Amino acid sequence: SKRAPTATRHVRFSDGRNLDVALIYLGAGDLGPVDRKLIYHNQVDTSMTLTKFGRGICVYATGSGNTARPARADCGYLSVRLTPYDASATVIKYRPNDGKMASFGDSGGPDFVTDGYGNLLSIASVTSSGAADYLPGKPESAQWVTKEIRGTSAALLTIRDDIHRIIAE
Repeated sequence: SKRAPTATRHVRFSDGRNLDVALIYLGAGDLGPVDRKLIYHNQVDTSMTLTKFGRGICVYATGSGNTARPARADCGYLSVRLTPYDASATVIKYRPNDGKMASFGDSGGPDFVTDGYGNLLSIASVTSSGAADYLPGKPESAQWVTKEIRGTSAALLTIRDDIHRIIAE
């Protein structure tokens, strides 16, 4: 029989390390098979390819004035391969990849170190924030994004050991 996931523990990392990461323990952990990935054990660098995941907005807003139309929120899962332009132990920064994805992984999806064949090797970060252009005169919300300027992810390197300790508890 299927079981609904129930959050029974929540751990949040938000401190001077510029991280905004939450771990949520889902019930008894007996929700079926899980495709587990390790947390990347080195600092990401600007020569690496990462695959970002998320869901939500899938197109950009268009038009202007009375013809303005919001972006379409399809809640579908999205992914895109990107190379960071800057990376440290706590932050990974991206620029858009040919307009292939708005909002760089809405809903805080993970970023995976990816090999040349597209294989996901290990988790490097989670989506943290982004910067975008909006339609003039419209509210600054994802529905009115016309162009992504950059995205920032919280690298997991400095909290890797903490995550492993919490999972083992």
